[in-house]
Amino acid sequence: MRVSILRGILLIGVLSACSAVKNPSMPPEAASVAAEPPKGAQVIREEDHLNHFAELAALGDAQAAYTLARHHQSRGKPQQADSWWRRAAELGHAEAQYYLWVTRGPAPSCRPLLDALAWLERAAGQQHPAAMAELGAGRDLSKKCSGNSGQLPPNNSFKPKPLRGSA
Repeated sequence: MRVSILRGILLIGVLSACSAVKNPSMPPEAASVAAEPPKGAQVIREEDHLNHFAELAALGDAQAAYTLARHHQSRGKPQQADSWWRRAAELGHAEAQYYLWVTRGPAPSCRPLLDALAWLERAAGQQHPAAMAELGAGRDLSKKCSGNSGQLPPNNSFKPKPLRGSA
């Protein structure tokens, strides 16, 4: 309860600082006081949030792993994001499973394609709409892998649909 009260006090301090910026009639000394969190308030940093999500993901929270994947992806850290995409998918997050299909499905060789197809099948098994829609085409593409040298035929025109909300 004490943490909630302190977070509330911190939020009030932040809101006061914002209103000081919007309110030019506030004296400058009041604006500087309002911009500082109250003494004893718990300042929550981005790093603290990331550590909290990492702890939750380590305990098996798929949504926490997915959140970390999206965070690192948005910060341009693809290697870190990739490990969290995989962790979220392993923990059963359907959107992460579908993401692994989208990013790995159009592979030039069979092994990555078949691995990606396994993620697509898992996502479709959880009733993920886009995964269900693409499952047939993904399976058809994987049939071309049987009996060849591990490379897909050169006329691979199948491309998965982009993720929702991505360009």
